[in-house]
Amino acid sequence: MTLSLLTRRLATLRRRERLVALAWGAAQWLAVVMAALIAACCVDWWIDRQRDTPWPVRRLFFAWQLMLAAGAGLWFIARPLIRRLSDDELALWVEERHQDLAHRLITTVQLSRPGAQTDGMSAELIAVVRREAEQRAATLDFAAVADHTRLRRAGLLLLPVLAVAALSLGLAPQLTGVLLARQFLADWEIPRSVAIEAVALDAVLPADEKFVLAFRVRGAVLDPSWRGTVVVIPQGQPREEYPLDFARFDGSDAIFEARPTPTSRPFSYTARLRDGRLRRPGFVKMVPRPVVTEHQAWLQLPTYCGTRPDGSRYEVAQGRGDVVGIPGSAVRLIVHTQRPVRRAVVQLEQAAAGTEHDAPPAVSREVPLDLDADGTKAQGTFDLRPEETGYRIVVVDDHGFANVPAPRRTVRVVPEEPPQVVLLKEQFPPLGPLGPDEPWSDYEVDGLPVVPGEKLRVGYLAHGPYGLGRARFLYRIIRKAESGNEEVKEEPWRVLELPETEATPASGPFDPKRGVFVNSPADASVYFHAVPSPKPDQVLGRTLGGGRFDFSTKGIPDGKGGLVTLRVGDYFEFCVEVFADKDPASKRPSARSEIRTRPIISASDFGRWYVDALQEERRLRELAEKQGVVFGPK
Repeated sequence: MTLSLLTRRLATLRRRERLVALAWGAAQWLAVVMAALIAACCVDWWIDRQRDTPWPVRRLFFAWQLMLAAGAGLWFIARPLIRRLSDDELALWVEERHQDLAHRLITTVQLSRPGAQTDGMSAELIAVVRREAEQRAATLDFAAVADHTRLRRAGLLLLPVLAVAALSLGLAPQLTGVLLARQFLADWEIPRSVAIEAVALDAVLPADEKFVLAFRVRGAVLDPSWRGTVVVIPQGQPREEYPLDFARFDGSDAIFEARPTPTSRPFSYTARLRDGRLRRPGFVKMVPRPVVTEHQAWLQLPTYCGTRPDGSRYEVAQGRGDVVGIPGSAVRLIVHTQRPVRRAVVQLEQAAAGTEHDAPPAVSREVPLDLDADGTKAQGTFDLRPEETGYRIVVVDDHGFANVPAPRRTVRVVPEEPPQVVLLKEQFPPLGPLGPDEPWSDYEVDGLPVVPGEKLRVGYLAHGPYGLGRARFLYRIIRKAESGNEEVKEEPWRVLELPETEATPASGPFDPKRGVFVNSPADASVYFHAVPSPKPDQVLGRTLGGGRFDFSTKGIPDGKGGLVTLRVGDYFEFCVEVFADKDPASKRPSARSEIRTRPIISASDFGRWYVDALQEERRLRELAEKQGVVFGPK
């Protein structure tokens, strides 16, 4: 055997050692990488049970595993392969296993290489040693000297790791595949037996009101007896847990609900049921409902009551918003809210026919209100209808939340009040003008009789809450019965239309105490006057009026082409009727004053009556003066 053959035998051992070392290093590398991969999958799965594994964590796992695999590859695989075993080291391995070589192999290797220091050594001895080494090596298997136990250790090392991997693939192949893919940053959701999805993940709810968090649950098997947990984390407060219970089935899915405590704070939440959970936490923002902070209402009178100079209707404030109006009226509203809204409407209500007395009224119509630019003020009008009994103001914000409760007010259509008419006391005016301190009341008398052919002074005052239109004088004569058995016939009323008299700068304003103008002479007649508004752009006019005129009893037409003859002993009845409208065809109301009945007497009887009236007036004045002395000034 030549030396080159011995060298080839050592090279065979070197190759076997590299193969064994490679197998052992690969086993160690694979064990480390798979252990790290299994650990990362387990951590990813554990984190995902509570929440989605954050992408920074997943990227960190990926980078960590790459670095670990590279480091382990350098250490367990590259490092042993790079290292080259020398012939000396291999020869020592062989001699350690076969001690009968007695250092002949290592001596032959060292002394046979070129440049070996053999000075002073016996060449014959070196040749003998070499020959003995070659003879003994020819019978040995150098490749078997390599440590093959590492192959068994590699199997034992990989067995548990491979067993865990095989068990995972066998029991949960889908889950295992998804977890492995996620380690390479695949955006796959980890499969679970139960999938939970919030019906409204991110929502806005009214503050401090009861609410429900609803969740849709999917799975191959759904059991109504399951109970989960909802974790609520209010802003700035500790977390709270609430039970998640079955509510109903929705097709093949189930709806579970939780009812947290009402709050005004925004909060995040998540839910768990069996092995399922929300993929990401939901968020709920709590906002207050809109509130009507101010509510004003005005009754707009019908146009037949008159209009302002600009053509708009006159208005009457309605206190707290409850409206009472006459037919043809409308309502103007102004509403203020505490924060901007996107819609405001007036809902008109009417009692539903055939319902119980305490049943809530039904909404008959909606009238939208116009919003200002800032959304905190709304205004509008609606007409009054007899069948409607109330209204409520509903405002809705950008989130669709309406004010609860909505302000409710009553509306009522009532018949127009007729004017009020009163007759003034009769006056027996002086022959000359009054003194500066002399009141007209000194010339008022009660029960002034009628003298045939003379004038009867009639004064009246009228008030109409919705205006005065026209007036007329009604009179009739009640004849004296000639005998006690004679039936007294009901006389029809005769009508005298009273023309309207306008005020002038010279006449001055209307004096309601006398029924004439301030500057009117003593014998002046004002048949009918309606006082105009002092502020036509603000206040309805013609609500106050009246008149005073002298009715001549001479030449009263009888309606048959002749004249009525007044006889002593008859009675003269009269009254004044005032209408709310100028148009005779109008259906607006009218009212009559009280009916006065005056006896018809002769001129001589009138003189005695007048003297008696003066004496009575004097006695009353004297009595008043005496009472003033006794009791003192009041």
